Amino acid sequence: MHKMLEQLKFDGKRLIFRNYGFVFFSLLMPTAFYVLFTQINKGQIEMFSAEYMGSMIVYSILITAIMGVGNFMERDRNQGLITLLKITNRNLNHYYISICFWSLMMNIFTIIILGATAILINHVDLSVEQWFILLGLVLVGQLPLLLLGIAISNVKRQETLTILGNLITFPVAILSGLW
Repeated sequence: MHKMLEQLKFDGKRLIFRNYGFVFFSLLMPTAFYVLFTQINKGQIEMFSAEYMGSMIVYSILITAIMGVGNFMERDRNQGLITLLKITNRNLNHYYISICFWSLMMNIFTIIILGATAILINHVDLSVEQWFILLGLVLVGQLPLLLLGIAISNVKRQETLTILGNLITFPVAILSGLW
């Protein structure tokens, strides 16, 4: 258990607290899009603000789970972290659990930030039950996307990984009704 906590602490620092680009694209960009598009469509139906909040949460999950996780793991492999974990007798399962845990945490942060923005700016009113359902859907819905992100991280070149991530992320976003 101690090794798992060490892995969580290590990955939290390097993936979240020292990686401002990831935080920007996973948290702040969907929030900025939410504010921009809901303010442009202010005259529309009130339900649009709540629906679009859900869409931006889906977008953040896609970016985090597919592109973020894939890029992190590919970079770790190329920089030798995976090899280092293997030769230092660390459990690779702890590494995978830690990456998935921090991805889940980023999406919980997304729900909190987008939810607070939706409540404060657009006066979105969801019941406590609806918030818990949203949280549950995010947690369950992200699991297959995390597995997909882990799978594409095995691509050998960064350029190919980026193209593959985009070819998966944006069609999934379109099919999910995001745009």
